[in-house]
Amino acid sequence: MKINYDPEADAIYIEFLKHQAVDNIDLNNDVSVDLDKNNKIIGIEILRASANLKKELFHLEFTQIPRRQSVRTITL
Repeated sequence: MKINYDPEADAIYIEFLKHQAVDNIDLNNDVSVDLDKNNKIIGIEILRASANLKKELFHLEFTQIPRRQSVRTITL
């Protein structure tokens, strides 16, 4: 996931997948969702971000979540 903020446009784009958008759904005047060819959400754009989001959201803390090395399956 990648989050970009453009201060000149006051817009945030949250990218989930690096796919090409083929469709866009406007949720309201300030929020839209980009979809790929399989109708998967690949990104969300938020306009007027400073008005629509709490100020606390502009301070992000990133935490690395350890990946599991193996998955064990038990069949009964």
